Amino acid sequence: MKPGELVVLFGLLKAARYNGKLGVIYGPEDGGRYPVHLLEPFGKMIAAKPSNLKRADPVNCTSNEEEVTEKLRNRLPKALGGCIWVPPKEMVVSNVLILLPGLGDGPENFAKMARTMGIPQTGCIAMRPPSPLPYGMGYGWMTSFEDDGELIKPSKGEKRRIESLNESCDLLRHAIVSIADSFRLPSSRIFLLGFSQGAIAAVHTCLRAHRKQQENDGKTPVLFHRLGGVVGLSSSILEEELLSDDKKGDVKLSSVVETTPMLITHGLKDDRILVSNARKNFQHLKKLLRSLGLSKVNEFVNFKEYKNKGHAMISSNEEAKDMHTFFDRYMFIRNLALENDPDIIDLSKNPEILEQLTIANEDVE
Repeated sequence: MKPGELVVLFGLLKAARYNGKLGVIYGPEDGGRYPVHLLEPFGKMIAAKPSNLKRADPVNCTSNEEEVTEKLRNRLPKALGGCIWVPPKEMVVSNVLILLPGLGDGPENFAKMARTMGIPQTGCIAMRPPSPLPYGMGYGWMTSFEDDGELIKPSKGEKRRIESLNESCDLLRHAIVSIADSFRLPSSRIFLLGFSQGAIAAVHTCLRAHRKQQENDGKTPVLFHRLGGVVGLSSSILEEELLSDDKKGDVKLSSVVETTPMLITHGLKDDRILVSNARKNFQHLKKLLRSLGLSKVNEFVNFKEYKNKGHAMISSNEEAKDMHTFFDRYMFIRNLALENDPDIIDLSKNPEILEQLTIANEDVE
């Protein structure tokens, strides 16, 4: 067993109430026990012996959508349980795209969008934000309203939005690890696409993952170093990031880690987040990534503007093309025709043939 694996607890005697619970292995074995971070109750840590842990079975993507959706909901922190699974038409999952709605929206609209996108070999999970909004207005990724119903205005020293966003992104980080292990994929095959507040959550989750490594002199585990990619529609970071005096993120990582590729899109007609502010936020995002010691920021992190786009989802063929080009560049696609060719031998599944070829090669040398 290793950090990042999704496990089921069983056979516990003194803590029998946790039997059957799912958790993520949070670090290496220490003193004959693994630290396990439970998904529910979220945040609870247990030190468990290997004999009390079983790796969770992989998700069978060929099952019907309802079955996979229900299984995924049971493998996420409860606050993120309202997800919808949209399978790829090939029923082969080489990548997973997690869709993050904006303020007040839910997973239904994003599930519809996923069906129209039709990205090859990519299963989509439309997520429900964790924070309920007042008056039944839906859900969000952070505390957004004052007691009088007005939106919270960013200011120096205002921490409600950023602190609640941190909590949501910690939920999302563990959901990503659970999803990746459920499909037996590395985190580099997991992609995020968010709109507005969902875009902020997507970008902040990547920042949060690397910042966690720097806490406590690097003793806090990083559940993943890098995602496959992030697409942020109509937003990127909170204004509070620009106003913050907090310099804890300016300690570089001990090893060079490539940044997660990012595509941030924005409209010149956006009247909620002016494009001038979006440009400023994007430049600060790149500064934050560099301050974390991440490499290839200029190469992997890009900003696109569209003259007829307002504060909206994908609103033009040009934007859709840019997004698909981004996914084409960074997603992994299996050659199914080659794999199914009867004349091709998969040596990974035939070790005895590989051994014979190795011996033959040694004889030639």
